[in-house]
Amino acid sequence: MKKLWIKIWVYIVILLIIILTILGMMFLSNNVNISFRNAEIVNKIINEKASKIKEDYPWVYAYKKDNKQILIPYININSKLIKKINDENTKENLENVKQASYLYSINNDLLSIIYTKEYENKIEYKIYNISLKTSKLMNSQDVLTYLNLNYDDIYNKILLSCELYLKKYNYTQELFDMYLGDTNNNMRENGFEIYIGSNQELYVLVDVFHDKIDTVLIPIVEK
Repeated sequence: MKKLWIKIWVYIVILLIIILTILGMMFLSNNVNISFRNAEIVNKIINEKASKIKEDYPWVYAYKKDNKQILIPYININSKLIKKINDENTKENLENVKQASYLYSINNDLLSIIYTKEYENKIEYKIYNISLKTSKLMNSQDVLTYLNLNYDDIYNKILLSCELYLKKYNYTQELFDMYLGDTNNNMRENGFEIYIGSNQELYVLVDVFHDKIDTVLIPIVEK
């Protein structure tokens, strides 16, 4: 009788081991499938290319107000972020704007847009750099990395251009150094914006400090 109970317990233990093994394999299989599915989803999100809202239209086209002098860039990319940008630009009060225009260029997968608004006594710029691979906005560092340009080299060229800009005012050396220092500090703190021309020409938008603040579009020549 004792031997019979021992055999029964052995069978029960073996059966439990088999059941646990099967459950373990099912758990691993499900999790591997989930991992693969998650990886596919993440990969799709990262590599999803920009798609157009209107297929027959270019990536950027003119959104015209009643005033023929006002041309607003409408970015033809199907994205929540881009929709927000389009809504801000098209719904903006432009009553005091004399003229508005834009330029855009495409270099490989980089869409670069500069939107210019001219007022009575000032000019305002907006610059957008967008990856057509991901529909994401790119900052200045992203753009320089994309173009294989060194940030410090470009920064020094911008600062040199700011020096040349300030020299035309013939300030005393003391004022010149102060204004250049203010410009440099602001640029280090707030950075600068980049517009890329159709042949990868580099233009930098930067605030130059002196007795007022001038927002200047500076061409950077790469040799």
